[in-house]
Amino acid sequence: MDDSRNLLVVDKPGMLGIVEGRLQMQEPQGKGAWPVILPSDGVSIFYKKQRVTRPTVVERVSDVSISVDMKQPKSEYAIVVSPDKMEVSLQTSFTWGMEYQICDSQFVHKLRLKTKLLRAIPPQAIDVEIVLGELEQYKVRGDIRHHEIVKACQELKNADVVILQGVPAKPPIDGRIEMVCESCPQIFTDLDRDRIDHRNRRVIPSVDVGDVLAYWHPPQLGIPGKNVYGEIVEPPAPRSSTFRAGRGVRLINEGRIAVAERPGRPFLKKNTLSVEPRMTIQQDVDMSVGNIRFKGDVIVLGNVCESMKIEAGGMVDVRGSVYHADIISGSHVTINRKLIGGHVSAGAQHPGLAKSLALLRQVIPDIHKLISACRQLRTHPKLASRDLHHNSDGHLIKLVLEMHFAPVPKVFEKVMRLLTTGNWEEQFDNFNAIVADFQSVSKHFMGSGPLEIQSLEQLEKDCSQLQGLVVRLEEYFDNPANITVNYCQNAKLEATGDISVTGSLIYDCDLVSENKIHIAGECRSGSCTAKSSIYAGSVGSRGMGITHLVVPEDGSISAQTFHPGVRIQIGASQKITTNVYHNKTFCAADGTVFTMAIQ
Repeated sequence: MDDSRNLLVVDKPGMLGIVEGRLQMQEPQGKGAWPVILPSDGVSIFYKKQRVTRPTVVERVSDVSISVDMKQPKSEYAIVVSPDKMEVSLQTSFTWGMEYQICDSQFVHKLRLKTKLLRAIPPQAIDVEIVLGELEQYKVRGDIRHHEIVKACQELKNADVVILQGVPAKPPIDGRIEMVCESCPQIFTDLDRDRIDHRNRRVIPSVDVGDVLAYWHPPQLGIPGKNVYGEIVEPPAPRSSTFRAGRGVRLINEGRIAVAERPGRPFLKKNTLSVEPRMTIQQDVDMSVGNIRFKGDVIVLGNVCESMKIEAGGMVDVRGSVYHADIISGSHVTINRKLIGGHVSAGAQHPGLAKSLALLRQVIPDIHKLISACRQLRTHPKLASRDLHHNSDGHLIKLVLEMHFAPVPKVFEKVMRLLTTGNWEEQFDNFNAIVADFQSVSKHFMGSGPLEIQSLEQLEKDCSQLQGLVVRLEEYFDNPANITVNYCQNAKLEATGDISVTGSLIYDCDLVSENKIHIAGECRSGSCTAKSSIYAGSVGSRGMGITHLVVPEDGSISAQTFHPGVRIQIGASQKITTNVYHNKTFCAADGTVFTMAIQ
């Protein structure tokens, strides 16, 4: 038992420790292990003049040498010229020094030294004169920013400042194309406005003859600069983007302005501007396509659906049918199948103008009759009364107008409504003057207006002024445009040229033509007004509405068959058929309607 106790005491490992900054060792006892020193951060340890880089057994403390690593303060700078030689920069770097000491530690078998910060050592400022002296060796030219050099050298902060800068070249302005017109369809979304008309979600861009398509802004050269060595720096050459004139486009003003030579849709492809005069719709014109507004020709391979609208500056060709839709065309309109409801206008850019002209032609003969009736009453001894002799002619005119010419005021009201609807003054020159002249005349025929007429001579003057207005309106129809349709029902058609119905039937329609109307089949109900002539295979039908045919004094109305009840009006002369007529032409002479065989 005594031997066992002695062994436990003797077998003790050796230990190392730091006491007051010095390394001390307790040697091992008996069979105990020798102490070990480990590599430590921030400390350089040498054992028998060999650096300790791994655990090392220490035999004697005197063989171990320890030094604490110290971080010295640094003040550094660098002068840097940019790769493009346009700037000289001064880069400064300041590093604080750090002084450490070894920490005391308890005795352990394996010792790893630890250090603690004793003090921080500030760096020194950089000598400005040394920096300027080195800068002279670069042989740079220009205004050196001395205040930036002093600040960077003395603030003891890392810095990267520009101390010299060249004069940069002013960059050129590239040639560019400024598009005035849109070349892609514009689609409105719900965010564009509070309320959306889904028929007008898409706007097809189009131009008219003379419209400016684009401007070319030529390139401008840049201005040379200088680098920090005083060398000239040339600016890059500008890019010269130009456009070329394609079909339907003309370049003017030395090629700087592109204008349209024909109406249509503008295109810009690979810097080539062109105008396509025709737009083809491969499907039905419905809500998915939207209303069509185009200044060239429009071809629809499908149908035009309900509530849709087509406005074209050129012709409109619908290969299918049109159902309760509006078509307004500056040229011919062709509907290959059916026209059910809606309105079709050819030649006039706005509906109602041809109708206004037809109504004025219709009312002028009635005013002539009104004047003649008033003259007879003024001179007839049995019909003339004391009131008629003592009052102005206005009372007599109002009396005759209400008793025998009641439709005349309604015609004036309708024409006024047609002329004042829409923005026609934007398309037709001096149109506001026409409206103003018509208003001055129409007030004498509506309400109490006839009482303002002092004499029948004033009424004759009004009639002459109306005839002048007809001539002025006719000037807007110098390009006759025709309407051709196969079948027509419950629709309104207006054309500055001919109206042709090639199918078997037209039913309850309102047709107005500035030339002639030709109906191959039957014409039942509705009205037809033409400036030249009207022809139909059959007019009217038993037990149906009245069919009204109107032509001017020198016009004619022909048909293979006239049924009873057809109202024929030629100038101021009217006739309602009471019998069936075959192969007849109605004309008028001296206020009388007569018939003759179709030639």
